[in-house]
Order: sequence, then structure tokens, then C-alpha cells
Amino acid sequence: MDDEGRREEKLLEQIEQLKDQLSLQMDSREAMAVTEERYRSLIENAPFPIVVIDRDLKVLSINRLMPGYKEVDVVGKSIFEHIKAEDPELIKTTIERVFKTGEVSDYQMKGPRFDGGTGVYLTTVSPVIQDGEVVAVTSVSMEITKELEANMALKESEERYRMLAGSSFEGIVIHQNGLILDVNSRVTEISGYEREELIGSKFFDLLHPSSKETVVRNVQEDSGSPYEVLAIAKDGSILELEVLGKTIPYKGDIARVACVRDVSERKRQEEALRKSEERYRLVTDNLHDVIWTMDMDLKYTYISASVERQRGFTADEVMQQSIHDVMTPESLEKVFNTVESVLRPILAGETDLHTGVTLELGMYRKDGSVMPAEMSISLLLDPEERPIGIMGVTRDISERTDAEMAVAQSDARYRMFAENVDDIIFTLTPELDIEYVSPSLLKLTGYTFEEVVDMGWQGLFTPDSLETALETISEDVLGAIEPDKAKERSVRMELEILTKRGKKRWIEVNVSLLTTETGEVARMLGVARDVTERKRTQAQFLEEKKRAELYLDLFGHEIRNINQGIMSYLELILMRQGLNPEEV
Repeated sequence: MDDEGRREEKLLEQIEQLKDQLSLQMDSREAMAVTEERYRSLIENAPFPIVVIDRDLKVLSINRLMPGYKEVDVVGKSIFEHIKAEDPELIKTTIERVFKTGEVSDYQMKGPRFDGGTGVYLTTVSPVIQDGEVVAVTSVSMEITKELEANMALKESEERYRMLAGSSFEGIVIHQNGLILDVNSRVTEISGYEREELIGSKFFDLLHPSSKETVVRNVQEDSGSPYEVLAIAKDGSILELEVLGKTIPYKGDIARVACVRDVSERKRQEEALRKSEERYRLVTDNLHDVIWTMDMDLKYTYISASVERQRGFTADEVMQQSIHDVMTPESLEKVFNTVESVLRPILAGETDLHTGVTLELGMYRKDGSVMPAEMSISLLLDPEERPIGIMGVTRDISERTDAEMAVAQSDARYRMFAENVDDIIFTLTPELDIEYVSPSLLKLTGYTFEEVVDMGWQGLFTPDSLETALETISEDVLGAIEPDKAKERSVRMELEILTKRGKKRWIEVNVSLLTTETGEVARMLGVARDVTERKRTQAQFLEEKKRAELYLDLFGHEIRNINQGIMSYLELILMRQGLNPEEV
């Protein structure tokens, strides 16, 4: 084969090789295109933002855009132009560090979410290396808000547990197979042991021998109910403890947690309270009055045993009674009206919670009779000043009621007497204000009691008589030099009054003091009697007496003249007879 033929054959071989190479290249390009499409699809559909950034911090590509933006608005622009970053300087230094070192770096920052809210993102910045040089970086941001919140909640929960365990008023012991794994500070306070002394020791070594069986039984039953045991403190003293235990998972295993409360002091207080309650119960049960409490539904919660002496019912019997069984319908209505008008404003905060109220009620005795009672009622308050019930004291006022009735009857009798006599009976206060005037006032003066009160009793008197009355009462009655003899003080006056028709009449007034047991002036009692006719008669008598005395003087003068004439005539006769008249 000549040279030309060999060249042609070689050329054909080269052409075939070139075809093969072209075919391989085509296959490779197709494969690369498929791979590129797959990765592009993954990136574009990723649920988190992926941004490719060049050295100038400009966006080369981005897979997801915030609502309202188009790719042409972002690509080729600075990453800060359309992104409101919390710390732009941190983003810039992180990207520059990746370009410089070629190492992956990340940062955590708040940023906007696609739903318009704000989230916390962890952004990882990775280098894009070509020919050994970092030509760009990719920024992949993943929202970690929920993870952070979960971690925060977990930390807060753990912190709360540590705080609660450390500051709890109850001791907390975690033990496993009888060995103590952990305790809180309250256990060390109760027992006197240090934490290091307790951890690793046997839980049962702390118990009093009499309580070990109780603990074993409760651990086996795992009832979840509290029980009481005796324990031994480091100083050898006996502790009374209340224990509540429960089986829990602990570090991949099972352990027992026990809440321990020192009830030694509570037991002592309960005993002291029991003794105090016995003393107070003894006092309340032997009181003449009845002490009781009700809840806010008006149901008895306590009543003292003295109720049996007062009403015949035992305390247990009264506890079963409703308020309708206790008092008369009229009294019940009074109670409900009081609740409406007094207690409701108290409960509403309109008046003082400590305000009390006193009522007079009729209460049924066991024999069916009605006992007049005085009931003092106030609210029961808890330490926060919230009403939790009603407390009352009931007093039998039968004797007082009988006495008041007797006084009323006596007053009625005296009033009947006062209102049916012609004399005017009246009372004045120490301040000289009128309290009472009998109806005979109208008959004498024409004024009613109300009219006299309106104008003042001073308006009844003539000026001279008013001055006399005020001076006499002030000086001789109220101004007694010896106050201890004030009850003996009384005065009598004759005063001139003016009737409603303007006529003058004379009255004789007797005023006496009514005093208290301590000698204080309570009021003044007065009796006034019409003496106009007597004054007129006295005046007539005086006039007649004067006239008689005048006549007597005249008659005496005439008789003396006659006697003088007779004597002169006798003397003349004697002288004529030679007799001496003086001797005769």
C-alpha cells in the first residue's frame, strides 16, 4: 500500500476515533445535564433559602424569594439591598472569612419568614472552589426557632426543677435499691447530715426501727398516698416525718423519689391547738350566749353547746336545721333584708368588711315558744381578707324584753294619767329643749305640741316671765352649788303666758330635776297649773282688804272724835260737882 493509501487509512481511523470521542462527550454532556437538572431541582425546591454570593457580596443566584420580589430584583444586587439583617457586620465578616480561609463557617441570627413573621435562622456559609480558588460562597439558612424554643423550654424546665428542688419546703430524696442517689438542701436541714454524707448511704439507716416495716409496705404497694414515719437525725433526735413516694425512671433505670416533710413542729402545734380548742370550747359551751358560724350558703358549720340551755335543742339538732327552722317568718324576712341592704354592699367592697350588724329576732324554742333574741352578725374572713362565712352571737333578751314591756306599760299608764289631767305635764332636756308636753297644753293655750316645738317654748311667756323662768332654772336648778344635792332641787314659779289668741293667763310652775344614779342631770320634770282665776280672786281679795282697812281707819277716827267729846263732857260735869277728874 502506497503512502497515499496509508494516510487515507490513518485518517479514517482518526475520524472513527474522533466519532467515538464525540459520542463519549455527548454521553457525558447528557449525563451532566441530567445531573445538573437534578441538583437544580433539589436546590430550587429546597424549603430553605440557598444563596450564591460573590466576593463583592452580590447575589449570583437564589432559590427562594420573599413574597413580592422577582429574581431580576435580587440577582446581581448586594445581599443587603433587599434583606433587613439584624447584624449586617456579622454577615459580612463571616462571608469574608470563608473567602479567605476556604473553610465552612456559620452564624445565628433573627430574620424574616416567608409567612411574614420573624424567626431565628442558622446560616451555614460554604466555599465554592474552582481550580483551587474560592470563587463564590453558598449561604444556606435553616430556621431553628422551634428547636431553640424547645431547648429553652427544656433548660427552663430543668432550671425550675433545680430551683424547686433546692428551695422546696419539702425534702426530696432519690434512692435506688435502698441507696441514696441524691437529696436536696431541705433534707440536709431536716436531718443535720451534709449532702455528701447522705449520697451513697442506705436510706433505711435513717429510719427509726419502728417505721422500717411501714416504709417497705408503702414502697411495695406504691400507693402514692402520704404516710408518717419516725426518723433519726444526726444528733440522735427523733423526727416525725410525712413521706410521699413514687417510682420514677431515672437515667435509664428505675428509682424511687420520696418527698419528705418534717411535721414535728406541726404535730406540736396541732397538740397545742387541740388543747386550746378544748379550752375555748369549754368557754363557749358554758357561755350564756350562743356562738355560731355559717357558710356563705347560710348553713351552720358550728354552734356552741349553750344553745341547748337557751332554746332546748342540742347543738347536733341545730346543725341539721335550716335557717327557716330556726326563726319566725318575720325575723327571716328581716335577716334577708339585712343581707340585701348591709352584707351585699360589704361583699361588693362598698363598705368595710369588718362592719357588723345587730338584729332583734324571734327564734323558736324546742317547746314551740318564741324566744326574743339579739343577734350580732359579722363576716368570717380568711388571711387574704376574703369572706368565707358568717359568725354570730345570739343572746336571749327575754328578761330585757319583759322589762321593756313593763316600762312601756308603765309609760302608757303614766301617759294616760298625764293626758287626762287638767294640769300641764312636761319634760325638758338639760339644754332646756322640750321633750314632752301633755295634751292639756292645747286646752290652756290653744297651741299643739308640734307648734310649741316649732316656735320654742320660750314663745309662750311674756318677756318678764320668760326672764324670771330662765334665771330661776339656770341659777336655782341647773346651777346648784352642791351638785350631789341636785336631785333635791325643785322650784316653784308663777309665770304669765300668752295664749294663741293673745290673751294673758297665769300659771304656777313646779320644776324638779330627774338625775341618773351618778348624779348627772337626765332631764327636768315640770307641772304647770292654770292659776288665772286664783290670781284674779287674790287680786280681788287684796282690793277688798285695802278697802276694809281704809274704812276701818275712817271709822276709828270718827269714834276717837266721839270719845274725845264724851271725855270732855264728863270732865266738865265732875268739875261742876267739885270733883277732881284725875282722882275720879
